[in-house]
Amino acid sequence: MTDPVNPPSCPDPAGWPPADGSVYIQSDDFGNLILELSAYLTRSYPSIDFTNAVARVFVWFDAKLRAEPGFISQMRFPTPSAFRAYVRQSIWNDGRRTERDERARPSHQRLDAAREATSRDPEPSSVAMAREQLRRLPLPHLMIVERIVFEDSDPAELAEELALTREEVTSLLEEGLELMIQKRRLRGK
Repeated sequence: MTDPVNPPSCPDPAGWPPADGSVYIQSDDFGNLILELSAYLTRSYPSIDFTNAVARVFVWFDAKLRAEPGFISQMRFPTPSAFRAYVRQSIWNDGRRTERDERARPSHQRLDAAREATSRDPEPSSVAMAREQLRRLPLPHLMIVERIVFEDSDPAELAEELALTREEVTSLLEEGLELMIQKRRLRGK
């Protein structure tokens, strides 16, 4: 895993801020950044599931930039590291909020909330690109990433179904996401 403070997928400070924030958040650079920060947080805090947080943060940025095209600006984020810190904190805050909500909610309401949180459809081109990267993963990683990320399977239930521990499932998920990040970088070079 790369250094989460200075991941290589972020834009060169000389080109900061991006001319069009909406285009930037659809780019490989932003995709790599958000995946790297998510993988870092997942590794650092394995008890918190950041999967949905990443999706919600992306959707939030997309909506924010539609409403306020100049949101990613030199004034608000003077450096790429300031922007990375903001994205990391956004993922962290959403993951923690979800964790608190889960503990406070009766189990029958948790399923309804999970369905509602994942009901928004991402851009078809983003899904197609992610599915292409997914198809290139080794089998155990492919199965785990596909079931958790694309089919919203519960990691604990998946672990039981596959006769693995929750830690093994989490490790395979992290490794699979890492491989997808590496392949995105190689494709971009």
